[in-house]
Formats: sequence, C-alpha cells, structure tokens
Amino acid sequence: TTVGRRLARLLKRRFIDLDSEIEQEIGMSIAELFGVSGEAAFRVCERRTLHRLCKTLSVPAVVALGGGTLMSKSNMRIVSEHGVSVYLRCSQRVLVRRLSASRQRPLLGTGPSTATSRATAIRILMQSRVSSYNQCDCTISVTHLSPLHIARKICANIK
Repeated sequence: TTVGRRLARLLKRRFIDLDSEIEQEIGMSIAELFGVSGEAAFRVCERRTLHRLCKTLSVPAVVALGGGTLMSKSNMRIVSEHGVSVYLRCSQRVLVRRLSASRQRPLLGTGPSTATSRATAIRILMQSRVSSYNQCDCTISVTHLSPLHIARKICANIK
C-alpha cells in the first residue's frame, strides 16, 4: 500500500487499495470478515471486487493487492489482461520486522504472538505463494529499499 501510493504519485495515476475497496463493499473490516466468515468468504469477496475494478476502471490506476490475491488463477488472469503485476520480493527477516506491529493481517494472527510464531507464519506463507509471485510480469528486490526507491524502480521497469 505504501509503495502503491508512492508509485501512483510518480505516475500521476489514481491509487486503489483492494482491501479498502473490499471493506467498503462489505461494510466491515477484513479482520472482521475473517473472524465471522473465514478466509474462503474473504477470497470470494476479493475476487469479485478485483474483477469489478479491472472491468470498470476507465483510466489506468495503481492497485495495491493483498499478499494472497494472486494465488487465484482467475485473479492472476484478470490482472494480466488489464495491467502489469509486480512482485515485491523481500527477505523473510525484513518482512518479519516490517509486519511485526501489524494487527491487520488475519493470516498472521491477531492475538499475542511470539516473534518465532510470526516468523514461522510468514515463512509458510512465503513458501506457499512464491510460485504464484514468480508469474508476475516484473520482480523487484525490495529488501533494502525505501518505498520511494521501490516506486522509482517499478517505474523504470514497467515503462
């Protein structure tokens, strides 16, 4: 999301956060949806919202996707048909540090967790998603870069 906002400013395009769009559509937070209906229901809402956005946007935009969005072949296909996908590759160590304070990530848990359990959850998610991420149009290594540098690197790679 942070990088997406910077990228949209650099490209002078509208910025859309898919999770925020989903929350507006369903009238509750992603965490609440996970708690009430589970991940499968969230993925249905995610797919429906992404497809609607891609089909109704009249001008190019920067859309920030959730970490699991591209695990769906249908989502990957619609993103490929309507835009450019970018995999922001980051080391597990840095991801753990960046996500350590976040309570907005249902798949990492919301209760008290140890650094070890969070690191394990991140490692498992990374392993399960990497093959989908590797299908993206562009891969940027972001481990040691600031959001602005990442956005600039994306601009250089997608033009």
